[in-house]
Amino acid sequence: MKLDKRGSKKNNKAVGLASVLLAITMIAGSLTLSGCVQEQNASDTTSTTISYQNEDDMISTLKGELKKIAPDIDDEKLEDTALILSLNLIAQKDENGKIRSDIMDYFKNKVDADSMMDNFNSFQDNIETNMITEEKIICVSSVLPDELKEDKEILGYIETICGNILDASKKGDKEKVNIEFDKIYTLFVDEDKLTMNGTEFEIRDLNYSERAIAEVYARCSAYFARNYVKKSKLDAVDKRTNGQNNKAYIKETLAVMSNNIDEVSDIDVIGEFNTKYGAFETTLNGKVNTSAGNQKDLVNYINLKYLESTHVSTKDKSQILNDYEEEQVKDTILIVDAITKYNETHQTEMILFSSLLVEDYLKTDTGKTDKLALDFIQYNSMMLLKDKENIKDFTTIFNNPYFKNLYMYFTKQDLIYRHKVDGNIIDDKIAWQNISDGTNFVNNEIIIYTLKQFPRLKEDFENYGFIEKTQANLMESIQYVQNVVTGECQKADSKEYVK
Repeated sequence: MKLDKRGSKKNNKAVGLASVLLAITMIAGSLTLSGCVQEQNASDTTSTTISYQNEDDMISTLKGELKKIAPDIDDEKLEDTALILSLNLIAQKDENGKIRSDIMDYFKNKVDADSMMDNFNSFQDNIETNMITEEKIICVSSVLPDELKEDKEILGYIETICGNILDASKKGDKEKVNIEFDKIYTLFVDEDKLTMNGTEFEIRDLNYSERAIAEVYARCSAYFARNYVKKSKLDAVDKRTNGQNNKAYIKETLAVMSNNIDEVSDIDVIGEFNTKYGAFETTLNGKVNTSAGNQKDLVNYINLKYLESTHVSTKDKSQILNDYEEEQVKDTILIVDAITKYNETHQTEMILFSSLLVEDYLKTDTGKTDKLALDFIQYNSMMLLKDKENIKDFTTIFNNPYFKNLYMYFTKQDLIYRHKVDGNIIDDKIAWQNISDGTNFVNNEIIIYTLKQFPRLKEDFENYGFIEKTQANLMESIQYVQNVVTGECQKADSKEYVK
């Protein structure tokens, strides 16, 4: 039994989830509803299945709890992390031992294993970095669902060991550090059993997703113990926790589920893009002379992160994107220049690049970030160009607040965008790493165009590496466009685009 995807999944969750559970119950027979695995006779070869009445609540709750321990990670990354941490519960097996995709299908229109793993890696990097920089223990075990009781307990013990090492290192207690680090070494390098509070366990007792999290605490333990433990032991832990074997199993499971899920876009993506094409053509009419095909390319590139997301099926993505041609990219760059030139002399009726973001994309965290980033660069570029006649030398422009904002962007720093919303002045934080490369493509070209309007400062810009840096940034964006449109990781030829 499949979910009816012709309607809205979000509006039919209760009915959809009930259908999923009914299907599982019909196939699996007698199931536990508490998350406990039924005992099997030694002769019973039928796979035991776990069933839930509240998968939606479980993932939603876990996502909310993860937000508390990683507040600066966006919702999409947190949801993928919650799904991966619950993978042993979601990736159930049928009576033939094959992985079912019913429950995952409820949460994801398509499973992009690479994207989900990238988001999971971002979560791991975030908590590892914060534990090291803030010298504190962030307990993932405390937010895991009760259905993962054994994982919660074992991961909690590993977190405790890591905390003990941190405390002992702060006190300069070398002996204590080594005693506790030997426990980490036993678990991760020797792969032997350890007993704590009467519980005997080993790393392989954890599910693959939780093992990957456990490795974060092992690496942090090595960092906290670095001044007291032999380098050979530290290196051994680092090597064993960076092998990615656990993640290979996770990715393989996601890939299997991906093949079992029929992809359907969240909305009528083709219709929404056609509407955006038409609106853009109307906006440009009589202002900027360009072809309909090039207009579509700009809309597509600026929404590229959305097109490759799980919100859009591969079929719809392929139908929207044209074949990749270098001339198309160069013509799209010329459109960005032409619109920026028009805006320079029509600042009261500017054509906003953020208006090209499709509505469904603007509902996502990345879409919201992209809108802020596009408006930020467009505003600062226009204000700098408005001041053009007053800027006579490099010192003047370098001290200009609008140039400083452009500089922070092309040197890939996090930003603060002060602007008016509903009559109130607010400061929006923009994390540079959360800006999509489709938006970077447009913003990088706006910056290049803006710098070129100061020809007398060209030599200064070159001497300080600004020209080289902005061109390199644009090439990174073009490489992204090429990879997504073609589906291949071919190296883009920088000579084609250097102006």
